[in-house]
Amino acid sequence: MTTGDSTKFGVRYKKILIIFLILVMLSSSLFIIYKLLITDDASLGDEFVVGETVFLEAEVYVKTESELKVAIDDAPFDVQVIVALNRDIDLTETLKISANKNIVLVSNRATGFYKLIGTNGLETIFVDRGGMLILMGIIVTHNVGSNGSGLVVNSGGKLIMVDGVISGNTVGAPGGGGVYNKGSFSMSGGVIVDNTVTVDNTSTVLSVDGGGVYNLNGFSLSGGVIANNTARFRGGGVYSGVSFEMSGGTILDNTAVWGGGVFNDGDFSLFGGGMISGNTSEFGGGVHNAGTFSMYSGEIFNNTAKGMQGGFGGGVYNHGVFKLSGGVISHNQAADSPVLSLYGGQGGGIIAGGTFTMTRGEISNNKASIGGGVSGGGVFKLSGGVISENTATYRGGGVHYSGDAFNESGCKIFNNKADDAGNNVCIISRYDGHIIADK
Repeated sequence: MTTGDSTKFGVRYKKILIIFLILVMLSSSLFIIYKLLITDDASLGDEFVVGETVFLEAEVYVKTESELKVAIDDAPFDVQVIVALNRDIDLTETLKISANKNIVLVSNRATGFYKLIGTNGLETIFVDRGGMLILMGIIVTHNVGSNGSGLVVNSGGKLIMVDGVISGNTVGAPGGGGVYNKGSFSMSGGVIVDNTVTVDNTSTVLSVDGGGVYNLNGFSLSGGVIANNTARFRGGGVYSGVSFEMSGGTILDNTAVWGGGVFNDGDFSLFGGGMISGNTSEFGGGVHNAGTFSMYSGEIFNNTAKGMQGGFGGGVYNHGVFKLSGGVISHNQAADSPVLSLYGGQGGGIIAGGTFTMTRGEISNNKASIGGGVSGGGVFKLSGGVISENTATYRGGGVHYSGDAFNESGCKIFNNKADDAGNNVCIISRYDGHIIADK
């Protein structure tokens, strides 16, 4: 494309894109964007004004790995450069976003996205300390049979995902098939789908986590979808060891042994319109919490816990601190063992070990053999909210509790059903197993 052609194409069309980027992603009062062609010289496009801010039309068009590397390496420090793929690009080495680089990756096509394909054994993209990458519309992937994470964000690096796809990546320990984040990762759109973390059956590695996202610093999810990812052990959709805030988006149909949707080992907050649905694991179909989980709103819906010894915590498996202050946990199931009749599923909605407090929210239409709504044995305090329409095929349709710290004052527990004892509440002695309360 010539300078004249790109100038005619750019001024009106790119104005909308750049205004969007500035409003959503940027807060600086002055941001200059260069238009670079893959030649030895940089050509500046026509300038335009938004309020008191002056912009220069900017984009780099690339069709080969060498052009892509030149575009990023030659990008001025602390100046945002938009790089548009003109076709799929196969990489022979990791694409690196270095310190002080501010890169936007897009596809130059009317519909769909071009692919950036990583080489076997390496991550496709690496964002280094001080670097920043905005994904606006490409596919980050590997070829079938190749291994490597989609993206790795180093400590001090920053990744923003607005659109596009991270898909088809497979990696071993410690994890992070789609994204391995040690810096800052925010996702407001796009899809992280069909990524895998695994080891072969002879491996002695005990932890391979985060099929979609492996987070070791700060991750915020406000939109987009994390779906159909698989982890050999923890966190099919997301493994988070530090801070994870979910205010929107969907975590859907992911699979792991512990925490099909999310495994939290840090501080996890669910609020806004976020949904965790259709995920599967043995311990915590939707969420497995080993840290602090605060749920203010959102929905944990239609998840399943299942295993050879039955499933535990269809919606949530908690052995940390779980504070339920709003939102809905519904239509989850802890399934019975498929082969051992003595092992029934427990905690259709929640397995409440550790510390569980409920001040608001709803637990409804969940199902298990024991504790259709909630099955607990730790510190258990209910002071508000609703537990209703849950079903247990054995005991504790609404609540099944065995422990020394059950406190209920203000929670509405009604219209639950159990086939043996405790339609609404069944409290069992932890010492000899006899029924203390059957309500």
